Amino acid sequence: MNTDEIKLKAALIRKRRIELNWKQEAFAKSLPMANSSFSEMERGLRPITEELYKTIINKLELPSLNKDWIEDHKTLMSLIKEKLYFCDYETASSLFKKLQRQEKLLNNSILFLEYNLTCFIYNITYNNCKGIKTDKYLKKYKDCLDYAQIYQFILYQGILEKNLHHPAKALTYFQTLFDYPYSLNYFQDLLYYQSSICLIQIGHLALAHKYNNKAEMLFKENNNFKRVAFSQMHEA
Repeated sequence: MNTDEIKLKAALIRKRRIELNWKQEAFAKSLPMANSSFSEMERGLRPITEELYKTIINKLELPSLNKDWIEDHKTLMSLIKEKLYFCDYETASSLFKKLQRQEKLLNNSILFLEYNLTCFIYNITYNNCKGIKTDKYLKKYKDCLDYAQIYQFILYQGILEKNLHHPAKALTYFQTLFDYPYSLNYFQDLLYYQSSICLIQIGHLALAHKYNNKAEMLFKENNNFKRVAFSQMHEA
């Protein structure tokens, strides 16, 4: 079991135990397991054996989902984000409705953070500001997000602030990503584009021009000609 999977399983156990109002000490005793060991496990600091994990998910009434189901739904969420990037909102909406039919299973699986992140991105992109209510788990379990999820979460927190007409707050989020030692294809494109819009709003036109040109170049590299048109409109 890799480190990311250990962290996700630990986060899922912690989330579900709290939802069912199990006290940590009482739940550890029911396994049975020392509370100190269980606490470490629940924070992702101790590996979880397959046998113990099966015992825990049974006690917490969690579904047993196979690897194919997990991979299929990870792929579906990636595809939704891709369709949003390419402004194919009709397909994104159709795929998102399909995803939501599995909401209960997703929220009770190790994909619960990725699912909530996808909802957050979708709602902000498609429904403008309605995504503000979907980030509870993302904030609470932020330490369990991988680097790509963190990048996306910070970016869309900034986009949300931009949509709420807070360009200075949005740029604070965006600057965090400009300072990061890595970037993310598609999302880096949007970072430059959204930053340019905020810079136009606060009157920093020279930097806005620079960022907008960078966004346009990245959109062209990814053959995203709908967004190229948007960047050209803002340039005008």
